[in-house]
Amino acid sequence: MALAVTVRFDFVDASDKKSFTEVNVPVGFTIAQIVEFTQDMGQLLTNISQCQLTGASISISLNISGAIIKTVAGAFADVAEKAHYVFSSVVTGFRKLLKIPTREELQEVSGSDSMNTALTTQATFIALIEDGIVVAGPATILFTDNYMNDIAALNTARTVLMTTAA
Repeated sequence: MALAVTVRFDFVDASDKKSFTEVNVPVGFTIAQIVEFTQDMGQLLTNISQCQLTGASISISLNISGAIIKTVAGAFADVAEKAHYVFSSVVTGFRKLLKIPTREELQEVSGSDSMNTALTTQATFIALIEDGIVVAGPATILFTDNYMNDIAALNTARTVLMTTAA
């Protein structure tokens, strides 16, 4: 059976050092079954490690081979340089930061580190984050902050050189 779902368990120890472990789950289970598995496995892992379990997340491998997506990196691509898009949510004071790899100076306002949000590529990206993406159904998947509040508007967009490619 193919392994398509990964559960990540995040831990902290008494010295406040953080770690994680990942467990693969075979396909064919419902989200509810995976959540139940995650709770049981989390208990087993904390029994063994004596660490505090601080969180768990599920990632699902997807086959996107049929999509028409860029398959070769551009000459100016640089994953260590990020465009930081800071969006506000519908709840005052809550924000969402999206860090997107970039290094196309043509995407920036000349002489600054601000992204040129008037460019078609930038404006389209920002509109989709603010308004959501329409999928089959028809339905719209809306973007949220970390507390599940809908994204409202872009606050800032600028390029930041990262010390690592995180």
